[in-house]
Amino acid sequence: MDNFRYMLKFLSVNNENTAKDGLSINFDSAGRVIAVMAGGDLTVVDTNGVQIFDISGQRFLKDTGFYSDPMCLAAGNNIVVSDRGGLVLNIYSVYAKLFTKTFSYPINDLAASENGSFAVLTAAKGYRSGIEVYDSEFRIIYYYYFADRYTSGIGLSPDGKRAAACTLTNTPDGRFLGGLYVFDVTDAGVMISFEYPDEIPWKVWFLKDGSFLFMTNKAVRIYERQGGETGKISFGDQMPKMFAFTDDYIALSLATAGLSNASTLKFYNSAGEFLGEKSYRNDVPAMDIIGDCAYIYSVGTLYTIKLPDILVVKQEDAGLTYISALYDKSGGRVVFLYSGKAVFYKNE
Repeated sequence: MDNFRYMLKFLSVNNENTAKDGLSINFDSAGRVIAVMAGGDLTVVDTNGVQIFDISGQRFLKDTGFYSDPMCLAAGNNIVVSDRGGLVLNIYSVYAKLFTKTFSYPINDLAASENGSFAVLTAAKGYRSGIEVYDSEFRIIYYYYFADRYTSGIGLSPDGKRAAACTLTNTPDGRFLGGLYVFDVTDAGVMISFEYPDEIPWKVWFLKDGSFLFMTNKAVRIYERQGGETGKISFGDQMPKMFAFTDDYIALSLATAGLSNASTLKFYNSAGEFLGEKSYRNDVPAMDIIGDCAYIYSVGTLYTIKLPDILVVKQEDAGLTYISALYDKSGGRVVFLYSGKAVFYKNE
């Protein structure tokens, strides 16, 4: 029945499925708000639960539940939702909650792929941490647990065939020892690993060509598919505050220790070649890259920067409720998310 109802929204001659510029979808919001686009539908998650809307603004699903630090990702056309540090993971379609699993240990990170598979950072009895990978039918197909290492982040390739875990432990003399493990989900015997003395891992990100990016508190390293390092972006005496990765660009928000909230944004191509930078006198709490545009938000102003030339092509007042920019791949639209509102525009 859910599938039939979903098809009707595309067959109905009375339903407008093409978003006009400036179309707004209003929603109730509270606390921290995050959102994703999947299959042309908007999913909003906040401290009060999950809401899913179609492009006409009609709300098809509301699932009330408390989330202190929600995580929300698109796995194909489904939505994976969990609370960071919580035990319950839920998966939704536009109309229904499809799957629920309660874990024995906290869920600390999620990753998802375009083919519908997803990965969970959790743990198991006798182990400090681990990664579990599930297919699009919600069946576990791969797992790996660490007895002596904590895991700070996970990643999953767009085709769902490779997974990675950022790890952290200590050397015998008490220093930090960061690590990266990259797994072949289709072959449990294939794994490559790296170690990074005195570094704290932050993020691993797969690109569509099979290469991957690895970010620590000191650098972003670029690896080709087989694990050879092809580039490195060092932060020097600056501290990373925020990042945005795509298949084409790397953007970093850096700050100098001891100064104000001033931020320096540096842009690179996916090979790690420096493109240019922009400086802001205040904090930059939101930074997103969609296509060849970077959307930078600072103190009520939204800046649109054209890449790779690093040119500011638009500067507008976005108010104090702006959250982030999303991309609706199915409709070729940019979605600007505010507290209580999402606004759609053609990606031009």
